[in-house]
Order: sequence, then structure tokens, then C-alpha cells
Amino acid sequence: MSTIWFLIKCLDMAKDDSSHFEKLYNEMKDDIYTYAYRFFRSSAMAEDTVQDVFLQIWKSRDKLDDQNNIRAYIFRTARNNIFNKLKRAAMTQRHDQQLTSLQELIGNITEESVNMKELLCLYEEAIDKLSRQKKNIYNMSRKNELSHQEIADQLSLSKNSVKDAIVKSSKFIRQYLQRFVDLTLMLLGLIFPF
Repeated sequence: MSTIWFLIKCLDMAKDDSSHFEKLYNEMKDDIYTYAYRFFRSSAMAEDTVQDVFLQIWKSRDKLDDQNNIRAYIFRTARNNIFNKLKRAAMTQRHDQQLTSLQELIGNITEESVNMKELLCLYEEAIDKLSRQKKNIYNMSRKNELSHQEIADQLSLSKNSVKDAIVKSSKFIRQYLQRFVDLTLMLLGLIFPF
């Protein structure tokens, strides 16, 4: 019996029977793990990908048509899952870099007068000044690490509306924090004239 035929048969039977789905899972999990590990170089991330892929397939099992090449379908699902995780990681890294850059900027200017706790308070204060919808969208993006599409789906908005709200919110927060830096520089100039 060929592997492809076995996988198609398992998928067909898995639509109604979890034991057949388990056979499909056992047949493919190591291949998906190896594929994901090549991207992440992390066992935990590779294992999460395997679980996410098969959870997605299980959830949509009744919508699946007979796949000519179920193996390719499963790998395509894995690839999409991996790319989404990589995008989220890049977005989180950019966000962390922005916070670090901001901290360095303020730290260089007023190292003694501003500590990290105050900076985070100012950051949270800036977020609180956003409109309710922009605040919600910004927090979903930055704190919950959702993609623009996921936010759009949850809030019944277009992806472009979500992107626009995040861009405007980020700009507002940067400007809000910059005003604080400008005020601090002005006060330092009054206290310590050059």
C-alpha cells in the first residue's frame, strides 16, 4: 500500500473517526516536526507547529475535499503556519526594538531622571490616551501579538483599517513620548545652563 493512498484513506476516514485521524497524525508528525525544526531551530516551536497543523486539519476535516496529494496539503498547511509564526516573531522583535531604542534615547538624555518603570508608565499613559478602538487594536497587535488579519476578523474591520489604526497609534505614542523627552531637555537646560 502506498503512503499517499494510506494518507488519503486516513484523511477520508478521519472525517468521522478520531482513531483514523490519529493514524494520519502518527504517519506525518515526524515529517512536519523536521520541516518546522529547519525553520525555527527550536524543538518547542517545531512541536507547537505539529500540534497547530493537525489541530487546523482536524477542525476543518469536514470541509476537506479528497486531496490528490494529502502530503502536499499537510505540508502547505505547515508552511503557512510556520510563516505566520515567523511574521509574528518579527513583529514582536520590531516592537521590542522600538521599546529598546526609546529606552536608550531617554536613558542617554536623562539617565538619572527617568528609569524603566517611569518609561513604561509613560508608554501605558500614551496608550490610555488613544481612542477606545485604536487602543483595543494596538493592544491586540502588540500585547496579544495578533496579525492584522486576525484583528480584522475579530473586530469585523478591513485589514487596511487595522493597519492604519496601528500606524496612527504608534505615531501618536512616539510623539507623546517625544514631548516628554523635549520637556525633560528643556528642564535640564533651565537647571544646568550650558
